[in-house]
Amino acid sequence: MAEADEKITTARWRAIEKTLPCSADKADFRNKLEQIKRNKTPPKELAVQCEEAARQLDEHPSAADALRNRAANYRKISRAGGFPLLRKFSILWLWDAADGNLGVSTPRKRLPYGPVIAYFQAAAEFVFDKKPPGPEAIKKIVADYRRAGLKAAYHAALLHSAVFGVPFAVERQAQVTKDETKVFILRDGKLLDHKGNVVDSVG
Repeated sequence: MAEADEKITTARWRAIEKTLPCSADKADFRNKLEQIKRNKTPPKELAVQCEEAARQLDEHPSAADALRNRAANYRKISRAGGFPLLRKFSILWLWDAADGNLGVSTPRKRLPYGPVIAYFQAAAEFVFDKKPPGPEAIKKIVADYRRAGLKAAYHAALLHSAVFGVPFAVERQAQVTKDETKVFILRDGKLLDHKGNVVDSVG
């Protein structure tokens, strides 16, 4: 996929932007949606990467524990629905982290509705490059996300840079695996692979 296709066009961003919570940092939201679309790593592989990173950070227990917890969540997602489910949950996590309302109303003999449904349809159309799921399907995705209890886990292992609060100097970045093709670097709140690609964000 061309890099241009991984950027949100102005017209599409307007459609997404009008669904966002008032408190959302819109520039950051846009950037993270583009990261979700660029990421092609399946959750099972992400789990392995987190576990390898945790082993190299044993001298920093809070960081290591957060990574192990994140690995466990990735494995659950891998078993439940794999990469497509990871993307769906990531879309919802952005909304949840911005204090978006996850409530869905289902009137009798009518389709479910709620702010999260409008948001998910707009965001998913960009991320998946196809017609988004309907309200009934989104209601189920939201219910699955809520049951998974991922907000607290993501806040612990993804949002808070303090989880990775190791004072790495620029010249002493964190190489957390011995295999050069699986080197990870913690830099500016991001987990990078050996080519400098963002694998995950912790800020």
